[in-house]
Amino acid sequence: MIAAKDQNGNPVSATLFSAVVAKQSNSDTIQFEVSRRGIDTLVNGERVNFSFQELELGMVILKHLGNDTYGAVFPNGAYIIVERQLELLTFYVSLPSSFINSTQGLMGLFNSDKSDDLLPRHQSTSIPQNSSLQNIHEAFGLSWILEEETLFTYRPGESSTTFFDPRFAAELEPLFLDQELESLAMATCGDNSFCLFDIAVT
Repeated sequence: MIAAKDQNGNPVSATLFSAVVAKQSNSDTIQFEVSRRGIDTLVNGERVNFSFQELELGMVILKHLGNDTYGAVFPNGAYIIVERQLELLTFYVSLPSSFINSTQGLMGLFNSDKSDDLLPRHQSTSIPQNSSLQNIHEAFGLSWILEEETLFTYRPGESSTTFFDPRFAAELEPLFLDQELESLAMATCGDNSFCLFDIAVT
């Protein structure tokens, strides 16, 4: 994740995804990252170029789905789609039913029960869904930072610490400096705090 900037290039109190990496236990490691070229695809740390629709690499199938949209299909049925939108990376994960009750982390436990999704790392009890954003951030989100256990490939001079600032103070409640923008956001988002936050910081 990297610090977000407003339209004038000034930093704002938010972060965005710039890369995602995935691997099945015995597969190649696939990394997608935002670059000046669009999205770079790295396989086991090496950048690969492919302009055709599909590239089979051992057990993983890479897909170019158009423009800055790519995908990776793993042998266990897991499927990741990434898309560049401006300078940020959005991603989607699709898992087959064999993953039910066997996932953990920031995307929660795959079992259709929202009440157990916010399970901090190395804990056995989830924090309540109605917790404050600050509590979710501190007790749940930060517990999943893996500084030393990373699959990411970094450029020379970079490491996991390049993309993690423990002093970063996340803005957890929407703060509007423009009354007109706040009114528009309220009309658009209602009481959806994540929607309001996105509008407030971008």
